Amino acid sequence: MHPISHGKNIVREVRMAHQSGIMFSIIDNRMGAYPSECVERFVTLALSCCHDKQEKRPSIQGCGQGTGNHTQNDARS
Repeated sequence: MHPISHGKNIVREVRMAHQSGIMFSIIDNRMGAYPSECVERFVTLALSCCHDKQEKRPSIQGCGQGTGNHTQNDARS
């Protein structure tokens, strides 16, 4: 894994990795093991929160629904 270095736009880097199917290469392995579908949902939600147009971003309520309200222990099971 190569860290995202200074001067790069983190949203652009994550979006490109996600679209290219290599998002796991940019995730810090110190995070531990999580099911790929949980990481996919989280990254999709995070990117939707970074949309350029405010009206395209989810509400806080929508964010809670998007995560499925799982606890850290649920996600690691």
